[in-house]
Amino acid sequence: MLNKYGLQEVGNRIIVSLQTRDKQELLEDFYGFWNHGATKGELQWLNDSENCYAYFWTTREKLIKSLIHRHLFDILNKNPDKYKNKKNGAIKEATEKARETFKKFKEEDVVSISLDNYDEHAYLEEINSLNHGENHE
Repeated sequence: MLNKYGLQEVGNRIIVSLQTRDKQELLEDFYGFWNHGATKGELQWLNDSENCYAYFWTTREKLIKSLIHRHLFDILNKNPDKYKNKKNGAIKEATEKARETFKKFKEEDVVSISLDNYDEHAYLEEINSLNHGENHE
């Protein structure tokens, strides 16, 4: 995962910023969040002369779940037998690592919020789930 994360709360949603010097590293990190359910929205690029800087929309719950899942997959891929026959061992370690990762997210103003940069896909997904009576995160 990247070395610099930002977080901006906007109502019940949050904007997560990703920053690194390597564009490919940033994309791979975003795909990790995408694959583990943090977002189904698009990555939005911001201009920064020294670094690659981008953001996506999510909820706090989706972000935390994705961090746990990412760490769990990493733990099990690196040492699949470590927690064999140990109830909840890997998930406990993954949850602790996710907590530590989440502490690295710094509160910041990622973007000025306007209708021009609100993630319409994420908004429509949210409205759709409310209209269908799904348990919304």
